[in-house]
Amino acid sequence: MRTRSVRLLLGLLAGLLILPASGAAAQDSTTICDTDALVEAVQSGAEEGTLEGMADDPVGTAASSNPVLTTLVTAVSEAGLVDTLNSAEALTVFAPTDCAFAALDAATLEAALADPTGLLTQVLGFHVIAGEQIASADLSGDYETFTGETITINGTDVDGQATIVVPDVQTANATVHLIDTVMLPPSVTEAAQTDAAPTDAAPTEAADEATEDAATTDDGAAPTGGVATGAGGTADSSTTLPFVAMGLLASLAAVGFVVRRRV
Repeated sequence: MRTRSVRLLLGLLAGLLILPASGAAAQDSTTICDTDALVEAVQSGAEEGTLEGMADDPVGTAASSNPVLTTLVTAVSEAGLVDTLNSAEALTVFAPTDCAFAALDAATLEAALADPTGLLTQVLGFHVIAGEQIASADLSGDYETFTGETITINGTDVDGQATIVVPDVQTANATVHLIDTVMLPPSVTEAAQTDAAPTDAAPTEAADEATEDAATTDDGAAPTGGVATGAGGTADSSTTLPFVAMGLLASLAAVGFVVRRRV
């Protein structure tokens, strides 16, 4: 009897030691990036978030149960798009995984989340084709996205920015393709290029103007429209704004870009 009690006690202690080890081994979703690992993580999570379980709910709700789409869920929720996505009759969604979002600079992601009806919605909308559910085998050519911009798809290549890593995840109203990069819409990249374009003035004319400005500011005060540099010189404040914008957009473009919790 005593021997049996000892064995039971040892068994319980072993169980207590094994359980914490299993919990500690749970993988961070931002490090789950390849196809096999993504499928394994999805299939070993909550039943509602498995490939089969997601088929019962509309896409906004279904994504909220998926363990590798938590950042996308947060972004869609912040942009107020959950009801819009859930009520749509048919959608094709290119869903960036948590791994894709993890490649973004944290400050950049926060900036996008801080502009939910602007930059965030613009980027998220570029990942959605409205009006039809398109299987991966049929994806080819140009498609109009949710925001009206065009996306080009060739096999698993999505607009030259992302690759489909898990295709054809079905929800009640959408076909979802998991992708490895947050994509940047043309309107954002074109705006960045416009802001970064040089002015029409020739370099020699700009130099002459700078010389004249310096000559008229002996007391070190900046001329109208300039910013004092502390040495009698000036810096045109209007030229700094495009580079501030480019700092944000370059960070987005560095990973291709657009969004940490749930839809």
